[in-house]
Amino acid sequence: MRTKLQLLFPMIRSRQEILAEINSSPDLKAKYDSWSVLQRQEFLNFCTGVRGIKLLYNGFAREILNPEVHPDRLESILEGLLGKQVKIRHVIPNDSDRLGDENALVLLDIVVQLKDGSYANVEIQRMGYDFPGKRTACYGADLLLRQYKKTKGVRGRNFSYVELNPVYTIILMERSPAVFHEFSDQYIHKFRAESDTGIRIEHLQNYIYIPLDIFLEKAQNEPVRTKKELDEWLLLLSSDRPEDVEYLAGRSSRYKAVYHEAYGICRNMEEVMGIFSEELKIMDRNMVQYMIKSRDEKIRDLEGTINSQSETINSQSETINSQSETISSLQEEIMRLKKQLGNDPERK
Repeated sequence: MRTKLQLLFPMIRSRQEILAEINSSPDLKAKYDSWSVLQRQEFLNFCTGVRGIKLLYNGFAREILNPEVHPDRLESILEGLLGKQVKIRHVIPNDSDRLGDENALVLLDIVVQLKDGSYANVEIQRMGYDFPGKRTACYGADLLLRQYKKTKGVRGRNFSYVELNPVYTIILMERSPAVFHEFSDQYIHKFRAESDTGIRIEHLQNYIYIPLDIFLEKAQNEPVRTKKELDEWLLLLSSDRPEDVEYLAGRSSRYKAVYHEAYGICRNMEEVMGIFSEELKIMDRNMVQYMIKSRDEKIRDLEGTINSQSETINSQSETINSQSETISSLQEEIMRLKKQLGNDPERK
């Protein structure tokens, strides 16, 4: 029996067809056999429409959100986040050193200049970083500096700071750090500089964080159908539930085209198995990093406990020393008084 998604997207192949192609190629079969039983099942589930596709897999995300091919998709997401009409003017190359250093945790990093002159850096993280504010501030500053250098390079001696435009650093997290879960009723957090006196001075750096795991939990409890278009894009990126795929595909031809493109990739067995294999490697690296991080936290906690206990011991040692000094002083006073009594002639 064909699944609902197979009926919706006839290009989705059956389990038998996929396995037949895999078994016909020694290379594909060797790769498939290297996976665990659960991993094979997960792969077949999204390829056959039993589950939806995880569009946050790197290979899918790069294709469906490529602003040079589909600028309207990213523009729609940015419009929902920035609250204004958006048109992408240029796609700006990324810093290759940055991508190389953080490839395991960052699955997508796009920098664009908008028609109004502002810059936007859209980053999707597999796992949110510790100290997200410090990291984001560094990359926001880098984005502003890139605009400054480019504008000054073009304008030369005629450059004026008034020509600089806002920069937006936008972070979507597949799995967000604990600090965001303290505000589990919110899934969009916007930051900008404000004065404590009320004085208005324009600052150019803006930051937006979207914890997709918190959004998805809310979306499963509250119907997204009554929400904004931005919520539908977030649902498309974060959910692989067949009912969500079915809803979004029926909601708009734009969303249906995204899924159609993703299932087209699934028909290329070598490509889709390569995407899945790379995701498994990255998940393994992330798990190792997570375990290292957990152990580092335990070490820091133990060090904190030891330091606290050491401080307590030191404090108690100081108290003991002080009390010992007091006892010694009293003993000396007693001895002095005894000598004084021994020399008193009236006592003889």
